[in-house]
Order: sequence, then structure tokens, then C-alpha cells
Amino acid sequence: MGRISYVNAGLLAWAGLAGIGIGAAVLLPMFRSALLLVPLGLAFIVFLIWSIRVTVLRLHDLNRTGWWVLVTLVPYIGWVATLVLLFVPGSAEENDYGEKPRQGNAVIAVAAVIVGVIGLLAVVRYSMSAYDTYRKRSARTTEQSQADPAVLQRAGEYLHSPAALDAFASYAREPGHKAFAASDGGAYGWRSGQSSMREAMSRAMATCEEQRKPYTGECALVNVNGHWAEQQ
Repeated sequence: MGRISYVNAGLLAWAGLAGIGIGAAVLLPMFRSALLLVPLGLAFIVFLIWSIRVTVLRLHDLNRTGWWVLVTLVPYIGWVATLVLLFVPGSAEENDYGEKPRQGNAVIAVAAVIVGVIGLLAVVRYSMSAYDTYRKRSARTTEQSQADPAVLQRAGEYLHSPAALDAFASYAREPGHKAFAASDGGAYGWRSGQSSMREAMSRAMATCEEQRKPYTGECALVNVNGHWAEQQ
């Protein structure tokens, strides 16, 4: 494989691997399903094998064994090796691996490089924007989680065990529809991220009742969506 063909094929492999990475970053948080890792993993393996195969063919053009591809996998040294493959011309005539290959279309290679650079800049810009959004959200969550002394003090009026207070500290930081139930005997239960307030209440009560010991006080809702029992 000549230098120009190597550029075209290499950019195709890079675009595939980058697309898989972007797809994983976008889809996994959205669907929260480990099953997505199967097609993404298979696609990654396909493009990785393709990338290795392209590099091996380029090494053959230099009359070198394909095992030199392992050098490109070494951190830092691999970047230097890739630059060598991009710029060093191949054998002038046929070599041990066959006839001199066609060099490919230079116009397509230039266009592919331009598109690749634009795509890289777009990915960097999107990544920085996504990271900034995540950083701000994380900062807000941290502020909310650290501003709980009054809330936890109030919870102490309803909860009668250290374990229940610790659980309520986690509950207080959770988003979405949520509910916390407890009994005088120390049993407790909570659910968050439910589809409705009614479902959160029902599941919290069920969890609390499962923990409640016989002949102790019945479970009651303590907090629902951040509102205390007397505010319901």
C-alpha cells in the first residue's frame, strides 16, 4: 500500500474508531444499558483489525515484515513510527512482498485530511462543551450535597438509628421522584429516580416493611420529593 492510499485508509480507520468512542459517550449515558457494549465492542474490533491490516500493507511497501506493526502500538514511539509510514516512500520497484502498489488519488487524500481535521476540531469542541456542562453539574451537586446539615438535623426528628440517618444523607442527594419511609423500631426504606411520586412512595414503604421487625411500629412516609411528612 502506497503513502496516499495509506492516508486514505488510515483516516477511514481513525474515523471509525472515533465514531465508536463518540457513540459510546453519547448512547451509554442515554440508554444506560450494558448491551450496547456488544455492538460497540464488535465494531471497535473490526476497525482495529482494519487499522492493523492497513499498517501491515504499508510496511510491505517498505519491504518490511508486518510484525513491525507492533512498534506503532508503543506509546510515543508509535507516533514517530506512524509519521515514518506517512512520509517515507516505498520500494522503487517490486520487492519481496509483490509489485509496486498504486499510490492512490492525491485529491481524495487531501480532501480526507481536511475533513479529518475539521472533524477532529468538532469533536474537541463538543468534548470541551460536554465536559464544561458536566463540571458545572458536578459542582452544583457537590454544593447541594454539602449544604445538608439543617436537612439532616431535621431528619433526626423522624429517624431513630444511625443507619437510617446515613441512608437519608444519600437519599437527600438523589434527583427525580423519591420517597423515604421509616418506623419507630429503626427500620427504613427509600427509593429514588422513580417514574412517579406514587411509585416512589409505594416502593419506599414496601422496602421499609420488609426490614421492619415483628411487633414494632408500622412504617410511615418521612419525606417525599424533599417535602417532610407534615408538608404532604
